[in-house]
Amino acid sequence: MKITNLKYHLLIVLTGLTVLFTVNLLLQIDLQNIIYPDSEGYHDAAKSLYLHAKGQNCRPILLAIIQGFPYVFGATDADIFSSSFYINLFSWLGFSIVIFEISKEYFALKISLWISIFPFLIFNNLVVVYHLLSENVFMFFTILGFYFLMKYKKHQQYWHLALSLSIFVASMLIRPGAKFFAIIMILFFIKPVLNNYRQKATLLLYGSFMMVLVQCAGLKYQFGHFRISYIDVITYHNYLGSRAMCLKNGLEFSQNNNPRAEYLYNYQSKYQVDIAAQDFKNQLRDNKTNLIKAYFIDVLDNSKSGSTCVSDCKNIKKNNYFELSQKIIYSFTTYQNRFFSVIGFLTALFFIIKFRKNLNLIFYFSIYILYTIVTAGISCQQGDRFHAVLFPYILILILYYLKTKTSNFEVVAPPQK
Repeated sequence: MKITNLKYHLLIVLTGLTVLFTVNLLLQIDLQNIIYPDSEGYHDAAKSLYLHAKGQNCRPILLAIIQGFPYVFGATDADIFSSSFYINLFSWLGFSIVIFEISKEYFALKISLWISIFPFLIFNNLVVVYHLLSENVFMFFTILGFYFLMKYKKHQQYWHLALSLSIFVASMLIRPGAKFFAIIMILFFIKPVLNNYRQKATLLLYGSFMMVLVQCAGLKYQFGHFRISYIDVITYHNYLGSRAMCLKNGLEFSQNNNPRAEYLYNYQSKYQVDIAAQDFKNQLRDNKTNLIKAYFIDVLDNSKSGSTCVSDCKNIKKNNYFELSQKIIYSFTTYQNRFFSVIGFLTALFFIIKFRKNLNLIFYFSIYILYTIVTAGISCQQGDRFHAVLFPYILILILYYLKTKTSNFEVVAPPQK
């Protein structure tokens, strides 16, 4: 990469920092003393790993390694929450730089710059920079996986593929919900992997699988089951399963007042698996219609809600412009989620059908979008957290569609010299 080309990356970083500073000024994000339950879980995982050499039942090892690294230098618990800002900031800015590099392969430079700036306007992810959460780290890992997949498609060098797949496999140790997507990606490329299983590059993939094995073996030893995480069990029982039972009994579902969740937490993790599994079997037998209905209600909730991280902010300084700023930004996240969720689902489905015989990067973006929307349906009442990670990919699909349909829409990248 030429030094002169770094000016675009610098412009992206400066733009991101400017937007971050501005929104922080409006919402006073750095003054909010909010610690979400998920944040407590991530902190517990990091502390358990570094101070007690143990795993955590819901939060996998890789994210704990990243977030808890300051413990190596004698950091306090408060330092872990503080240092997460810099980890998230690096990931947040890094995502935009990598997506800029990907976009240049498909669009003109000007359009690529706008695409790279767009993630800064996904305000949920911006606010999450200030919280000990997984969104931005996960997004950075995922975009790196797609970047090296793009390199493989372009140059057909196996080490690009091995690195891409190893990142996707490792990403399930950041967000366990990504495990089936990683498996799907492995299956798509199983032939070249098997043909090159003796290559040194495949050690990258073996290393990722080894981390997954360590995670699963650790949970087996500590909690009784060979699995990546127990979060899927808890999420099903406390969200999808609970809503289905509320529909059956004519009750309004609320996660803040959920007797089923309180009941489940009375049991150790190894028993929670059996409780949730039996509940699922019972509901398939006796409450199937409401279970299906609850799933689609969850999908709708995930697709229409605004950022809870924005709405949770309080006017600490008592500024007279805070309420209006918060209202505008929250409304923006609401309609942004609605637009991109609907358009994302439709365009992803369109490109999966269109490119089912030509598996290009747009096809894999589309698989990722549909996978995330479908699997996120087991949970709800989280605002736009689940879908916000998809918006930059959906924007690329929209522009790619316009590129193929409108001859005078100047988005095509110039020929490479």
